[in-house]
Amino acid sequence: MEKRAGKNLEIFNGMKGTLKKGETMLKDKVEILRQGDQSGNGMVFKTTSSNGLEVFGLATRNFYGGNWDLGPTWNYLVLADEPFLVDTGRTGTSSELREMTEITGFDIKGLHAVVLSHGHEDHDGGLADIVKLSGARVKAHPIYDRLIKLMPDKVPDGINKDFPPSCWHCVMPPSFTDNNCRNYHQNRHNLLIENICEDTSLGQNIEVIYLPGHSPDAIAVIIDSQIAIAGDNVLPHISPAPTKMESFDLVGRLFPDNHLKIQQAFGLEAYLKSLKTLKNIGENHPRLLVLPGHRLYYNDQWNDFQMETRAQEILEHHIQRCADILKIIKKKPKTIKEIMAAHFDPSLLEGMGSYMAKNEIQSHLELLAISLDIEPINGAAYIATGEDGFESYIRSLKPWS
Repeated sequence: MEKRAGKNLEIFNGMKGTLKKGETMLKDKVEILRQGDQSGNGMVFKTTSSNGLEVFGLATRNFYGGNWDLGPTWNYLVLADEPFLVDTGRTGTSSELREMTEITGFDIKGLHAVVLSHGHEDHDGGLADIVKLSGARVKAHPIYDRLIKLMPDKVPDGINKDFPPSCWHCVMPPSFTDNNCRNYHQNRHNLLIENICEDTSLGQNIEVIYLPGHSPDAIAVIIDSQIAIAGDNVLPHISPAPTKMESFDLVGRLFPDNHLKIQQAFGLEAYLKSLKTLKNIGENHPRLLVLPGHRLYYNDQWNDFQMETRAQEILEHHIQRCADILKIIKKKPKTIKEIMAAHFDPSLLEGMGSYMAKNEIQSHLELLAISLDIEPINGAAYIATGEDGFESYIRSLKPWS
């Protein structure tokens, strides 16, 4: 991670994964059917596995903008024996997604299923519309099904009664949620969700990998051991924001039968374990083509990377962030807001950036507390204990299983 003096361009900035010498570039593996803008918006491309299975990339607009411009959401149409679509973009982009499928020559009414990489609005916002257009079934991790259901009688005090459990921890201000989320929540609530983890019908040589951490329901899809549709589990340029253990404190009571197992799917530690899983997958398949949820094409260039290299870079990024936070609070207790101000460039704390920064700092503080390197003071501030065990703790973590 770049130091503050280097003025991070992004709040979760990391290094870009590099390709080994002689590795085939992504631009040589895809056929562009429609060129998008410089960020990739509107682009449609095709790539094909050695077994002849076609995968189409469809880039729908993502509206955050400013220092939080993730680029478009990349959705992927897989023409297996029973065709499926991975993700559906943000709310309001379903019409352009349908148009993109027409460019591929595929009739969206022939879609067998929609598979969700994870339950964030920029990936499932168009879900209800696509299901209505196509009649497709919806497949996702079972945690997703539980978290999208509206439960007004179970909403904790101080949280909007119109929010499902997936958003009880929401960091966005009402000015955002009021304009973007109300219909989205209602539309998801009414959908029938099938358990992707018990599903073997996506196709021959197609594997689903569970990778919690960025979201407790996150998955990746591996095709012919050659193509990985990775969602937001690993991205070029930017490192995905981890979940917080605090979020589980709100929703854990909804999972009485698997309480401990579900708890392990939340927090930075869960994400670090998933990164180690991804690293192992990349090492076992060194020529794996990784198709992420964002930044695949950005600033007029392809941003391909090796799975194992990028996963390791993001892991090192989080180790460095923990070290930086520990240094900030080494001599004097500081609140989360004070840590944010000391750690991030001021431009990243403007508008919604402050909410995202708070999430990032909290997730790291939780891990530092687990490794006994910090302790809370009066419930509002944190101080270093004098221990320095976080790095060895992180490096000792086993891959998620």
